[in-house]
Parts: sequence; structure tokens; C-alpha cells
Amino acid sequence: MEFGKEYAEFSREKQGLDFRVKGDWQKQYVEFISRVFPDIKKPGMKAMDFGCALGATTSAFNDAGIDMAGLDCSPWYVENTPFENMKGKLFSYTSKMPFASKSFDFIHSQQTIEHIPEDVLPVVFKELFRISKRGCILYLNTLGHSDEPMEDRDDPTHITCYGAGFWLPLFEKAGFKDVTSEFMPSFYEEKFYQEYKWTQYIIQRP
Repeated sequence: MEFGKEYAEFSREKQGLDFRVKGDWQKQYVEFISRVFPDIKKPGMKAMDFGCALGATTSAFNDAGIDMAGLDCSPWYVENTPFENMKGKLFSYTSKMPFASKSFDFIHSQQTIEHIPEDVLPVVFKELFRISKRGCILYLNTLGHSDEPMEDRDDPTHITCYGAGFWLPLFEKAGFKDVTSEFMPSFYEEKFYQEYKWTQYIIQRP
């Protein structure tokens, strides 16, 4: 299955997820992320949404005054975003990401890394490291709690549903430091996190 139009239609028809819609859920999600990571609202902060699709969540971040660009592997998403404040702020990539080194203070990625082929992941995180400023936080939420491969029958593109034993060495090899435990007390207090309880990793460029 190709990402872009085909996956957007699959998500809408089979999963009930419409990438064209920006509503209360996205607004509440952005408020939740902003409370846990309040620095993203500081003046001059540059953020990026990795795996943005059509940009619904990215647009909601910008609605909240957060300067966030979006990045996805599919040019179709960039060309077909329905969100006016995302025109010119969404980008696609193949191997090299279209940003200068040390561009971002914060990188957000929601339910994305489980879609990336295992052999491509080292290149992806090498690039994420390159475009991160020193001290940049990467917030990643994903699927999977096992160090063994997990099959998700609801979505055939969920191909890397692994646990921490897979992800943490990958982050470390790319140069990042795992700081998840430092932020978890803030997450535990949030009703949004209590409801969804995603597997999540918070890593930082030293």
C-alpha cells in the first residue's frame, strides 16, 4: 500500500480516520502536548511534525501559535493539504530531509515510526539528528510493547511494532539520549494520556 491518496482512503474507509478533518480532538491533543512540553510555545522556537500526512495536527499546532512545519514521505499529502495555514509549510522527502542542519528545537511524531521499514530507520534517525539543534526534544508516540515483531491485522503498514529493546539502541546509535523518564510524571497527570496510553519515547540531542 502506498502512502498518500491510497493510504488516506484506506484510513477513512477501514479505520474511520479522516486525514482531512481538523476538529476538537486535534485541539485537545495540542493543548495536552503544550502542557507537557511548554517550551514549544516560547518565542523563536522552531518545531517540526514528522509524519504529518495532510497536516491536520500540524495545522492545529500552528493555530495555537506554535511555529511547526510538517514532513512526510508522500508528495501527495503536501500537494493536497486542505489546511490553508499549511500551504508552504509541508514538505516531502526521500532519504535526505529538506532542512538545514540544526533547524529545529522540537520534533513531534505521532503514530509514524511503526510505518517505516526497518532497514530505512537508521537513515531516518540520522537525518532527524542532523536537523535537530542541540537540546532538541523528539517526542514519538507509537505502537508495540514487545521486543518481538508484532502483527497488526487492522493496518498492513504497521511493520515495525517493536518494543523498547528495539527502539532505544536505535536512538542511541543515531546520537540521541533517552529522556523519557524525566517527562513521564507530567504525562501521568494528563487525562489525555490516561485515555490513550500510547507507547512513547522522548529523546534528546545532547
